[in-house]
Amino acid sequence: MMDGRSAARTFESGGAPRAAIRLARGLAALALAASAGVAHAQASRAAVIQLAHLEDARPTGAALDSLRAFLSHREPAVRAAAVRAFGRLQLPEELPAIYARLRDVPVVRVQAINAIGQALRGAVRPGSDLVTTARDSLIAAARASRGLPQVMGVAARTLGRLPHGDSLTARQAVAAMVEMNGAAPAQLEGVLHGLYAVARARRTLGNLPDDAVRLARGALTRRAPGEAQARVRRLAMLTLSASGALSADDVSAAARDADEQVRRLAAVALATRSDPEKPARLTTLMRDPAPIVRHEAVRAWRSLAQTEGCAALISAVGDADPHVMLAAIDGMTSNCRDRQRVADTLLSLIDAHRSDSPTRAAGRPGWHVHAHALVALARTDAERAAPVVRRDARDLTFWGVRAYIARAAQVLRDTAVLRSLAGPGHGNPRELALGALATIAGHAADDLFLAALDAPEYHVVAEAAAALKGSSGGATVVEALVRTLDRLTAEDRDNNRDARVAVLERLQELGSREIASRLERLLADRDTAVALRTRTMLAAWTGNTPSITRRHLGAREELGALMAGDWRARITMSPATGGGTFEVRLFPAESPYTVARFVRLARAGYYNGLTLHRVEPGFVVQGGSPAANEYVGDGPFMRDELDVRSHTRGTFGISTRGRDTGDAQFFINLTDNFRLDHDYTVFGEIVRGRAVAEGILEADAIARIDIIPPAR
Repeated sequence: MMDGRSAARTFESGGAPRAAIRLARGLAALALAASAGVAHAQASRAAVIQLAHLEDARPTGAALDSLRAFLSHREPAVRAAAVRAFGRLQLPEELPAIYARLRDVPVVRVQAINAIGQALRGAVRPGSDLVTTARDSLIAAARASRGLPQVMGVAARTLGRLPHGDSLTARQAVAAMVEMNGAAPAQLEGVLHGLYAVARARRTLGNLPDDAVRLARGALTRRAPGEAQARVRRLAMLTLSASGALSADDVSAAARDADEQVRRLAAVALATRSDPEKPARLTTLMRDPAPIVRHEAVRAWRSLAQTEGCAALISAVGDADPHVMLAAIDGMTSNCRDRQRVADTLLSLIDAHRSDSPTRAAGRPGWHVHAHALVALARTDAERAAPVVRRDARDLTFWGVRAYIARAAQVLRDTAVLRSLAGPGHGNPRELALGALATIAGHAADDLFLAALDAPEYHVVAEAAAALKGSSGGATVVEALVRTLDRLTAEDRDNNRDARVAVLERLQELGSREIASRLERLLADRDTAVALRTRTMLAAWTGNTPSITRRHLGAREELGALMAGDWRARITMSPATGGGTFEVRLFPAESPYTVARFVRLARAGYYNGLTLHRVEPGFVVQGGSPAANEYVGDGPFMRDELDVRSHTRGTFGISTRGRDTGDAQFFINLTDNFRLDHDYTVFGEIVRGRAVAEGILEADAIARIDIIPPAR
């Protein structure tokens, strides 16, 4: 195909009319501009990719110079990515480099402000001079950004999450946040986000001052339409609740709000309030058109079980939404005034829904009804529950049901059933049974704990090691622990960190310097947490503090193609467990390594057939583990890629068990979970089919995940 420059030369050489020549020259100019624009964009993407690789290497000292050079890049997007990287590394000594970007263009300024909060997170003493300097810098940046609502909002949000040392410094920050208040939703949302962070720490920092409470209360009564305005009201409700300033009028206003998440928060508040109107308010909310509101209202009704009885819960068992139905079952306990009727209802449910299969129909629960009712019956009527639990422990084999049998047996303190579940089998019921036996039987079950150290599932090993605390087994127990540690270390997997640390804790208690030489090699372990624990142990035994070897063994991901265009993932649930499809827009610009790992694994079929093993309505759905638990996923660990984006309803996050410990398990936020912000990576958001995702039940399976590249 002929480009614009060739066309211009052809027209001119052939004596074409001037109009045609001008047209050709215009086309040539456009082609050159487009070509330059493409090259420019490609150069910026290349710089951002290089940045991502540098950040993943966790540079320190002189190695930071390569990263620091990007802070003065000509492209704002690259400077923004660079300052964000400095925040993610959480190196307080690099704060001056971040402060220098507070006068940059808004897109960079936003990332610099957020990076200040991230750099200080968990890395400095609360209330130190570094925190004071950060506070003053944020206030100055906000004052210099008047007329820029997003910048001011992020500044207020960051002020709230600084590690304030006492109520005086917190009040100074709150006063500045109140001053930053404005009419724009982005600005007010940031202010409330910051106030919410301070309110959650009120046991340390004290109550919010009156002007901050008035601000939140005023925001709750704003009735402007739109999602941004609704988020403001949700944050206002959360702030008032966390601050202890929520009034009956606030709850009443929230219960009538047009937004279902605000109404849900009204039900949450009612659960712990003493209010003569509480039964009537909850009855109304239990008839709400939104399932998330009905679910929370049903949960709140438990607080009325002794005074009002559980007839409302029995009625809610017939709810069309499975989550509401199961919450109603869970709410039936011995606290119910009408206990006999409750027990009869639970037995009927157990008989009608007994199942040993994970399959279920779309929109309806399957084995879940039987399992939840079994635990509820154990809490309500132990005598009638005991034979049913023993029968099911003998006859039913599906791990999901057996996990609930273990919970019921723990309530009943039935050690015979627990011992039968603590043997080899699926790790989830086995872990529960071991934990229950540790509480009920103690070291009379050490034979099972020792046997469980050989289990392939890491959470089972960790539970067994914890259960051996205080054991008098002597050399036999110590040798079993060392053997287990050797086995897990030889597997060379990040995911077994928790199990190995649990074993090391037990060895520190039960072992002695006689085994020190067998542990010295762990000082150079690939996992710094293991090396540090070993150093502590050896120092206590020998009186000498050995050095450790710190190293990063991250896997370099291919980022090139992902950094341009609209990448999506289509998640198809198994027809055998409800079915349905939902689509997720991915965020490679904000979390490139996370998206790259997710895309690579999805294309390889890694997620196909895996379950969503954790379902907490009103909070999250989590899955993507080959062993259906939080301890086993893909390795090596992923680094956190934290940004200003919040964990709003429908967003996807990466599950971790500490900083930079993601293993490609993901969770879906079922409501706005602002308290997860700045701790967990957000890498995508549902854009189609959210009802399917919110209808997932425990142990539902993923049929497949397809990656949809940008349209060409």
